[in-house]
Amino acid sequence: MAPRPRLSIKLPPSVRLPGIPRAPRGFGRFREMALLPRGERAAERFTVSEPAGDPPDWWRALYPTGTKPEWAVYWALLQMGYRDGEDFFYLVVVPGVGHSYWSQVDFFFPDTKLVIEVQGIYWHYTLGSERQARDIFRQAAFAQRGIEIVFIDEDDALRAPLYYTREALRGRDHSKIRRG
Repeated sequence: MAPRPRLSIKLPPSVRLPGIPRAPRGFGRFREMALLPRGERAAERFTVSEPAGDPPDWWRALYPTGTKPEWAVYWALLQMGYRDGEDFFYLVVVPGVGHSYWSQVDFFFPDTKLVIEVQGIYWHYTLGSERQARDIFRQAAFAQRGIEIVFIDEDDALRAPLYYTREALRGRDHSKIRRG
């Protein structure tokens, strides 16, 4: 078998546009450069800060079982001028409501007969529909006693505690349970 002949193709010379250099300035020169440590400081600008922040030590000492989303709602109530023990009560046991002889609620407003419950995503939504059905049953049991329950989801409480707490005090429920 005979070897194939090689084809040679002559390409036209590269076209150089006026005003555009062939290589960027400094290309091909190896010079030591100082890098500015901007990574961490620049990343701080893009982090989402929670308005309430972490719970302070005095709150942790008073309420060792309190969660961070509950602190966010507590903080929002303090920012709006409400006083714990006078205008609202935190972690109150209400007798004779629900499946057992008593039921613990997160925030209770005795003047308006309103309860605000902070719903943790894991405990109230990812454990299945049985837990959500229990929350709806509990809401109905409180309604029979003339007490309204408004749920605030954990992510909403951390993201915008003032807005969702104001909405809850008006009786508006934006939780996933209400939306179905």
